[in-house]
Amino acid sequence: MAATRPTGRTVVTTRRLDGALTHNGRRLVPVGLFTPREAAACLSAALGAHRDEAAEHLHALVEDLGFLPLALSQAAAYMADRGLDCAAYRRRFTDRRRTLAEIFPEAGALPDDQRGTLATTWSLSIEPADQLAPVGLARPLLELAGMLDANGIPAAVLSSPPALAHLASRRARTAPAPAAGDAGEAAVDPETAGDALHCLRRLNPVELAADAAGGVVRLWQIGRADRTGGEFALATQAPAMPSPRDHVKPGLVPASLDFTVGKDWEPESWYYAQTEPGVWKVHFPLAKALDGTAYLTVSSSTQGKPPTVTVNGTAAAIVGSLPNGGDSGISRQADRSAVRVLSVLTFPASLLTVGDNTVNSPTATASRSRPPTRRPAASAGTPSSLRWTRRRPPGRPG
Repeated sequence: MAATRPTGRTVVTTRRLDGALTHNGRRLVPVGLFTPREAAACLSAALGAHRDEAAEHLHALVEDLGFLPLALSQAAAYMADRGLDCAAYRRRFTDRRRTLAEIFPEAGALPDDQRGTLATTWSLSIEPADQLAPVGLARPLLELAGMLDANGIPAAVLSSPPALAHLASRRARTAPAPAAGDAGEAAVDPETAGDALHCLRRLNPVELAADAAGGVVRLWQIGRADRTGGEFALATQAPAMPSPRDHVKPGLVPASLDFTVGKDWEPESWYYAQTEPGVWKVHFPLAKALDGTAYLTVSSSTQGKPPTVTVNGTAAAIVGSLPNGGDSGISRQADRSAVRVLSVLTFPASLLTVGDNTVNSPTATASRSRPPTRRPAASAGTPSSLRWTRRRPPGRPG
């Protein structure tokens, strides 16, 4: 938006697209995304000439980041601060357990005099849109659109009966309880859904484009709402040699597991079920000696005798055990997962040593557990935890 002045021109930037912005001689100049080539060049320049990134990882990352200039610059700063290459950053990026705040720099480490993190910038568009009439529908509509193809969603899909039912359900959970006789107020009709979509257009998280079918919605989207990322990735899609995991026949799964926290990557090195006697070993480093009580939290399901647990070769000092089970989840169909039980075991934190530590789980019969995402970090009077917390993807045979 520019206005003529005796000494030059004034340029004002905004993320809004309200109709009033084009009145009184103001001219609105849309600023779009980078092209794929521009995005790759921008990221490569931001990472520095000394970086030798594989072209396929570089181009895949800029696509993951939606060709958004702000996302590219902040991702480059995050990678530089942590010594990550594109492949390592993409592994973090596609892990759906991480939030935007965890994979982009914090406010004090932003590049180019930027004042807001990507998560903050996103919220500055979504929250005001959610306050426009119809109040409270912009965010759930955007969440629904985020599960579809960002490159072009027929607008009619977002006003279809299933979409309206989703919006009505969200409105019913967040709106005040209706008065007597007003039970139908939570219902959402196509016109109301269309108004919510235009609230998003005004604040710019989405773009509306005309087509013969009545309109297409495009998202300014980071990431992909499909099952090729993070915990949904099959081993055949991993960047290294495939290894047997939970999508193969039970008889092909290795009996033993050797997994190092912070080094091994779960889509390549972890598997879900165990059908033969063996030992699962989970290694993790510890930077300083600890005292007090350590807590080991394990989510597992078993059929038959449960696995035992040792910490650095010691079992006698561990209080608690994994439960006995008669769960036959390994032989169930793909639409049924195992019934897991959460167990908490305690032991003296003095069993942990500075340097490498190992939690062993020998099994005598079929069992299944979840991979660790956190190592013990106890201190005097403060419990520690090692949580095995991976979700089993839906639709995956055990």
